[in-house]
Amino acid sequence: MEDLRMIHAAMDQYAIEFKKQPGDPVSWNDVLLYMKEGTKLYNSQNNDLFGNPYSFKEVGVTPKLSPASYSALSDVAPQDFWSPYLETEVVK
Repeated sequence: MEDLRMIHAAMDQYAIEFKKQPGDPVSWNDVLLYMKEGTKLYNSQNNDLFGNPYSFKEVGVTPKLSPASYSALSDVAPQDFWSPYLETEVVK
């Protein structure tokens, strides 16, 4: 959960500093500029703790969690928490 928040904050900082607009492309290397070197997230090469990549492609769009990672983590928070971070809505 915290990694998704950190990625989102880094995307926002990138957009502000480089005057990017919603829909402009953003990459891992762009957001890496706003993360602390040496942290697990910084060294993750854009993979979560299960080895699945985070999905984000453009400014203004919330980073997404892979379906496999959601399945593994779905019991740590209610679904309404996860819904902004999912590629598609998961129905339980």
